[in-house]
Amino acid sequence: MRHFLASSLLALPLLAASNDSFLLKNVAIHPVSGPDIANGSILVENGKIAEVGAKVLAPKGVRVVDGKGLHAYPGMIDSATQVGLSEIGSIRETNDTNELGDFNPQLKALVAVNPESEHLPVIRANGITSVVTMPAMAGGGGMRGAGSTMIAGQAALIHLDGWTWEDLEVRRGAAMRPMLSTLKTYHTVTNWRTFATWLTGRDITALSAVTAEVLTDYSAYLTRTRRVARMTAVNHLVALTRLAAYAPVLPEDLRIQAPAWDLEGLDHYLPAASATGQNVTEPIDAATIGPLLVWAHHFFFAMS
Repeated sequence: MRHFLASSLLALPLLAASNDSFLLKNVAIHPVSGPDIANGSILVENGKIAEVGAKVLAPKGVRVVDGKGLHAYPGMIDSATQVGLSEIGSIRETNDTNELGDFNPQLKALVAVNPESEHLPVIRANGITSVVTMPAMAGGGGMRGAGSTMIAGQAALIHLDGWTWEDLEVRRGAAMRPMLSTLKTYHTVTNWRTFATWLTGRDITALSAVTAEVLTDYSAYLTRTRRVARMTAVNHLVALTRLAAYAPVLPEDLRIQAPAWDLEGLDHYLPAASATGQNVTEPIDAATIGPLLVWAHHFFFAMS
C-alpha cells in the first residue's frame, strides 16, 4: 500500500497549487490527537487546514482531490537544527551559523536562513515540515558549541516551504540560544533564585518592576549586607546581565531593565579587592594596553 505523507505545511500546499482551497477525500488520516480516521477528508481553505473528519463536505467551487488508498500524517517538527544556516559543513562560505562576540542576544537566525537550501525539500519529503533553526557559538563549534560564548542569538521557528525567509517565518524569536555549560547554568539559576528572594523581601513581585535602580540596590545589598567575596558578587551580577539579555524573547511582564554595570563596567558595583584576592592591581588603561596588544599581534605573526 502506498503511503501519503502530508500536512498543511508539506503536501497539501503543493496540491493546492494555484488554488489554495481544496478537499482531500477518501484518505486514511492519522491525527496528532484522537483516533485514526480510516476513510476521512481534509478541507483546506486559503492554504490552511480548516476541517478534518469522516464526513466533510466541500464548499461550493472548492476542488476535490480523491486520495483513495493514501495516508495523511501531521508534519513533524525538529526543534534543534541549523537548517538553512549551514549547507556544507566543510565549506566555510556555505555556513552562516555564528558571529563574532560572546554575547549576541540581538542576532536573529531567521534573516540568515537560505530558502533555496538543498536540504529543505529533502527534509520536507521525509515528513519534517517545520524546524527550529538556531545560531552556534562565535567562531564555529556547530550545535554543541564551546569556548566562552554565553548567548549565540535568537533561534527561529520556520516552515520548510517558501520562496523567501519571510515566507518561511513562523516565529523569528522562538527562543534564545544560550551556550552555557551545565555547571554555569546551575550557578546562574541559583543566583537568579537569590535575587528573587531579595525582590520578595522588598515586595517586588513582577520582573517588569525591576529597574536599573533596583539592580543597583541589589549590588549594594551583596556588598554591604551579605558581604560576599568579590568574585561571588561578579557571578551574581553577571547572572542578572544574562537575565536582561533574554528580554527580546520574553513577554513584557517578564523583562528586567538592563543593569547600569553593562555600560559603566562592574568595578564600581563590586566589593573592594582584598589584599590576597584577585584584581588587586588596577587594570591597565586602554590607551596603554591597546598599542601593546597590536605590537604583540604583529610580533607573533612575524616570528611564526
